Amino acid sequence: MSKGERIVGVVSFVVLAAQVGMPWTIPHYVTQDGPSHRYTAMVAKNLVLHPASDFSSVYQLNPRVMPNWASTILFNAIESGEWTEKIMTSFVLLAGFFSMGYAIRSFAPDVPPWSPLINFVLQTWFLGMGFYNFYLAIVVCPLLIGFYVRRAEKLTVRHGLVVAAGLVALFFTHLLGAGIAMIAIGAIAVANLLRRREVREIVMVAASFAPVLALMGIFALGPAAGQFELPIEEDWMQFPQQVFGTRLLWPVVGSMIAGALVLRNGKDSPQDGLAVAILAVAAIYVAAPSEGLGGSFIQSRLAWAIFVLGVVLAGSARRLEKVRVVVSIYAAAVVAWGLMESRAEAMGWNAAAGDYLKATEKITRGARLARVRYPVPEVREPTAEQPYIVNRLLHFDAEAAVRCGCVDLGDYQAASGIFPVEFKGRVAADSQMALWSLEGTDRHEAALMKVLGELPVAVDYVVVVGRGDVEAMLGERMRVVGESGMVKVYGPR
Repeated sequence: MSKGERIVGVVSFVVLAAQVGMPWTIPHYVTQDGPSHRYTAMVAKNLVLHPASDFSSVYQLNPRVMPNWASTILFNAIESGEWTEKIMTSFVLLAGFFSMGYAIRSFAPDVPPWSPLINFVLQTWFLGMGFYNFYLAIVVCPLLIGFYVRRAEKLTVRHGLVVAAGLVALFFTHLLGAGIAMIAIGAIAVANLLRRREVREIVMVAASFAPVLALMGIFALGPAAGQFELPIEEDWMQFPQQVFGTRLLWPVVGSMIAGALVLRNGKDSPQDGLAVAILAVAAIYVAAPSEGLGGSFIQSRLAWAIFVLGVVLAGSARRLEKVRVVVSIYAAAVVAWGLMESRAEAMGWNAAAGDYLKATEKITRGARLARVRYPVPEVREPTAEQPYIVNRLLHFDAEAAVRCGCVDLGDYQAASGIFPVEFKGRVAADSQMALWSLEGTDRHEAALMKVLGELPVAVDYVVVVGRGDVEAMLGERMRVVGESGMVKVYGPR
């Protein structure tokens, strides 16, 4: 190991410490979807351990085969009050860092695996969005790929079972993570077959794919799969700026990845298969819809997956050693700057989050609440032109519900049908959609009237964010029990 590589390794761990520590510097740290994941975890736990709880009146465990279970399990395991999302963010960053380092060492055992290139690829828009299932699945799939690479030449039945179990675990985390892992492992297996002309390995790999392919088929044919939408123009115009939020680094890293596609370690290297996998994911990106199978931003997700696999390839390319050292130092500086910007952005929500918690502190335990949202001048909303804006208070009603042990009828996950908890049949589908629509910023009087009049359970509190058309109607039925900043809470008279 050269002196430059040792310096790069130390710098990488210093940047990792800053990334992991950043959420802990913000009193009310929250992501956009994180509160909803945490709320679903609380509901699922109560449905299992306390079947007669307040939650069982409207919710049930989703009986269908589907992904998105990992966040429910993990949030229950790490539940620590206001520290919970900080722990989760730190955990997924650490998991990604060591997973990618393991994969780099698997492809090139003599190459130092630690590099700020890994820090760069981990610092993405998906963290602020709180897409924990997707994020974890993508950053952990290199671990399974690395496991396979280390054992490919002598793949035993036990190893095949581990690969199969890993793919199933990835599926129950996020569908795309399992798909990316299969593409990479399959491409490496085919490359090995062409090189060694031995069919045993490819048969073992095909057998290990069978369980997850069956799960994918069941899910794809289910009612939660939804419709596909063609790519939006912004996905083509901004590749992959929407993932990293800056033009300062990704072209440099992308050039390194392109160089690694050409300057691989040798004709017998498993990098050949990984290079093919990267090109395959890039081809899928070109043809993929923007939405489908219950997921959004599909092209953005694929763009990030290309970079995750690409950094593993570039990080293990021996002939890029000198270039990697120079780019890594530059990457560390850019990531550090971006981290300061990310902290400033997250800190900007701190006061508003405090107002939200103060306004909702009088909601009683076990109560049922709905949330109505209107435009707030201080809050930027995603638009068709700028769809990648993070609104960290979009689902903060779920955070308030977790803290008071309440039923948040308006949280989107139960209505979406692709998470572990869903509404019971007694809550009509149109009522579920009416509840979900209240998180938009249009006029809500008709939807709220439907919710208050047709739900099979009473709505005890209504949280109003911003100012809008429902306040006069609510004033006739309820009284203001809490108010702070842009949040007002209506409750029983």
